[in-house]
Amino acid sequence: MILTLLGLIPYFMSLFNVVAQPSGLSEGAQEQQFSQLMGSMFIVIGVFALAMLIYFVVFSWFIAIKGQTPGMRILGLRLVSVHTGQPVGWKLALLRSAVLILGNQFTGGILGLLFWLSPLFDTQSGWNQSWQDKMLKAVLINVKEGRDTFQA
Repeated sequence: MILTLLGLIPYFMSLFNVVAQPSGLSEGAQEQQFSQLMGSMFIVIGVFALAMLIYFVVFSWFIAIKGQTPGMRILGLRLVSVHTGQPVGWKLALLRSAVLILGNQFTGGILGLLFWLSPLFDTQSGWNQSWQDKMLKAVLINVKEGRDTFQA
């Protein structure tokens, strides 16, 4: 979210220059310049939204089908259902991703930090589950240390 706002600073500065400082252009030319800046800003926001949607779907696909993202694979971790020992599937993977991404975006990163620190404070389950994994009834297993329950 912060990077998006930083990326839009040049647009806001140009917009400010068009609105606040008369540049000797006619009113029609100034309005045209303003509308071009607004149009380009909406294109940048649209491209960013599309990139975030693609990231959301790809991240969810890794969790739903494989049970692990590339980072989890490097660490030897896999997210599996408590009941079946298999990846959680599309519905729960999309829900998990939505909670993580939207919670992080709407709180400026605070909720995302709490999500990732929550396993440190899980004293009841014995699995050191994060809040989002408790919601899914899923656990992270270390496939480097033990048996991998995933059947490819």
